[in-house]
Amino acid sequence: MVGVPHLALAVGFLLVDPRAQTVDVSGGVTVEVRGGRAPVTPSPLATPRAGFMMIVQPNVDFSTVHRSRGSFLLGFAPRVQWRLPNRLEIKRPILLNEAYLRYAVGLTRRWSLSIDASGAVGEVDYTAFSLAFGEEQATTADVQVAQFGIAHASIDVVAIPGPRSRVSFGPRFDARIPYGRSASSSDDEDSMGEEMMMGTGGLRTLPQQISGGFSATYEYALDWRDSLDVSAFPGVVDYDNELSFATVDARLGWGRRLTELWTSHIDFGVFVAHMFRRPDPERDQMTAVRRQDPTRVFPVGSLDLAGRLWSGARGRHLEGNLGAGVIGFFDRVVQRVDPRAFVTLALNASLPPRWAVGVRGSMYTSATPDARPPRQFGDDLVELPETVIQAQTPVTYEIDHQTRFEFGTILSVRGSHLDSNDFKFSMLETWAYCAIRFSGSTARGRRELGPRSSGTIGAGLSGLTGNR
Repeated sequence: MVGVPHLALAVGFLLVDPRAQTVDVSGGVTVEVRGGRAPVTPSPLATPRAGFMMIVQPNVDFSTVHRSRGSFLLGFAPRVQWRLPNRLEIKRPILLNEAYLRYAVGLTRRWSLSIDASGAVGEVDYTAFSLAFGEEQATTADVQVAQFGIAHASIDVVAIPGPRSRVSFGPRFDARIPYGRSASSSDDEDSMGEEMMMGTGGLRTLPQQISGGFSATYEYALDWRDSLDVSAFPGVVDYDNELSFATVDARLGWGRRLTELWTSHIDFGVFVAHMFRRPDPERDQMTAVRRQDPTRVFPVGSLDLAGRLWSGARGRHLEGNLGAGVIGFFDRVVQRVDPRAFVTLALNASLPPRWAVGVRGSMYTSATPDARPPRQFGDDLVELPETVIQAQTPVTYEIDHQTRFEFGTILSVRGSHLDSNDFKFSMLETWAYCAIRFSGSTARGRRELGPRSSGTIGAGLSGLTGNR
């Protein structure tokens, strides 16, 4: 798989940094085929229909490692999707381009620095909405194909001031900017507000969302079993340069090693979001989704359990992870901030030398006492989706170091507010899929570089690099 083009790129990296200790390049392609049932459009009233989908995603990764200058990784991965029957406004294949960069270096024996950046530009239909907007996002826009650009960047500085203490801090940045038909001009927003007031329309465009902040965490080990940590995440979230929030998420946490194979962590705190900028009063009255209290305060917290459930002969084992909690979530479609409850579960069985079996699932739902106001779809009044459930069952077989095969199932469904008087599921997707990955590398042992070097092969529930 590694031929003259890959070697030429490796030589190019040497020319950029001739003092690099090692320079490697790897690449591959994943071909995924799905068959199942799903709505053709993102409407909550759409009926699931039989369908077929094919996803082809090549990628190339470059890596340099220097003894004193750290490690550097640069990757690029376009995603091409075909869907049948294709009743979308775009008849050609849907293209999404993703690039990512990672840099890590030890500054001194007690200080280290890491930089993580990623971006994506292109299109997704609603079946891939969670890839770009996160699996927490329940509401979808009434657009057949979402066109947008995504940027994510974070800097982490880690300091170890003492044998029991650890400090980490750094800035964060995230942007989701729609373009083309997905973007909304001021005229579009006015007309959208009027349609929602009259009950004749829906959310037809995606807002621009830009957020930035700073994370800081201090950890202290009480002994080999217990540790305490305190964290604070102040930030700013802006929609369309006219609706802005200042936020703070502050928590106190406790980590405990339950056994040699099991660890736990629990934290609790408070989330505060203050709206310091909003549209003019007339437009705010028309845009119902923006009517909310200027200051929101609610408790947040999480519980995480992880460990090995079973160990057998020849390296066979079963590992599990369970998470639950409440977070402050800024909806990326309806421009609101609300508490969101979640439960996640992951089971991974390793059956050397070639097999791996997994089960992954998640549920996110609004933790507010009341449902959002319904909206009109034709002659029907429909509640906005506020619950999303997803599950995947990947079975992976390693043919050799360069070839892996996977098959499994994917489930995705949305639903109303859990306390709704007329709770309904909608937008049910059920897929059976198979995927194969071919790869090659100049690295030792021909190991692949980048985020696709391990884990599941198919897209499934995995998001873009910046969302993982």
